[in-house]
Amino acid sequence: MNEVSHLNNKNHIELLKMPNVQERFTEVQNREETVRLLKYFLRKGYRWVVREEQSPILLLFSLKPKKYLKLQCWGYTNENAEGALMAEVIKNIDITEILWSNRQPTNLEQFIKDNEVQDE
Repeated sequence: MNEVSHLNNKNHIELLKMPNVQERFTEVQNREETVRLLKYFLRKGYRWVVREEQSPILLLFSLKPKKYLKLQCWGYTNENAEGALMAEVIKNIDITEILWSNRQPTNLEQFIKDNEVQDE
């Protein structure tokens, strides 16, 4: 677990316990923890979230990803495009509204607004 400083809603600097990449991939994050992580990644430039097919993994993208049906995965149409950040992962099973079957990726900012949790 890494500690990351960030500004909370009251513009106070706080330390956020941030799971490292391995922890986000292997340990299931509950809905509240996931929304907090999504807020962190929104501030880092990520704008879209999707779920892989039959998977507990949420993927975050900075540019709108494309669903590749034959490959059964989401990805950038051009990973070298300006603003394309390496996809981030969060393991979560209780956010059921983000599904592989969704035709479009979920807008991260709108999802956070609809599922607001209070910063600790």
